Amino acid sequence: MIYSYEEIDGLFEKEKIEIIIANGEPKIREKLFNKVRKENLNLGKLIDPSAVISPSSKIKDGTIITPLCSIQANAEINENVLVNTGSIIGHDILVGKNSVVSSFVNIGGSSIIGEKVFLGMGCMIKENLKIGSSTIIGMGSFVHRSVGGQLIVMGNPARPIKKNEKEKIFRK
Repeated sequence: MIYSYEEIDGLFEKEKIEIIIANGEPKIREKLFNKVRKENLNLGKLIDPSAVISPSSKIKDGTIITPLCSIQANAEINENVLVNTGSIIGHDILVGKNSVVSSFVNIGGSSIIGEKVFLGMGCMIKENLKIGSSTIIGMGSFVHRSVGGQLIVMGNPARPIKKNEKEKIFRK
């Protein structure tokens, strides 16, 4: 739930509040992120103690890293990213804002993941690839070639099945 500054004014010291966005829909994560920023509130980081994170990696505000994840050397996890249980983010990877990395995803080194990307559970991204913004990679897919933006990609080998026009993962 997001409260306006007026609703929390007087109840808390605004500077001490840290917001965590716990939603698995990239487009909604972006909307909530923009509301938090508009209210000049602080985004916190939530990192499970069992996660293994290289000291040379950069984890930006609003990021959630759940149990048993591995973030390797020189990886950069941008603002408001959710990295779910058991996922491996290889070396020299950039994960764009408002993206979701589902459980047990493996991203090979030197890859670039765009903004508002959803990586489905158990998918694998080969090293040195680019995944365009607003793309959905389906559960269990193996991506061995770079993928453009705003696509839905599935399979082994993964291939585009249609445009991601609604930028929506989950049904209501």
